[in-house]
Amino acid sequence: MTLSDILPARLRYGIYVALVVVGVGLGTVQAWCTAAGLDVPTWHAPSLAVLGYLSAAIGLVAAANVAAPRAQVIAVTDEQRDSLHNLYLALDEGDPARDAIGLAISNLAAPDWDDEPGSDAYRGERG
Repeated sequence: MTLSDILPARLRYGIYVALVVVGVGLGTVQAWCTAAGLDVPTWHAPSLAVLGYLSAAIGLVAAANVAAPRAQVIAVTDEQRDSLHNLYLALDEGDPARDAIGLAISNLAAPDWDDEPGSDAYRGERG
């Protein structure tokens, strides 16, 4: 039995939308009070705690009922892999593009040089 068998999609959608609206509303209250130099209402902190608890529980249940697609391994030429690797090395550490390229490289079919010591340093596995 899955979540889909217990709650219809329309009801689940309503629950997720309600969580988003409440979260945005509580965030708005926090931002407005802080910007205006006002004290945050006493009900705000407990509301955030309950929202966090419910969001985590509902999110975990939702995630457990969704089939995640498997990563697709793509075969490329050594020249293509080398080009991606050189682009990866040219970017600064902490750059989101570098992280994305590193992830893409890790999903490529392993070339011959991937078994050499240090060849996968771009993944942070070896230095």
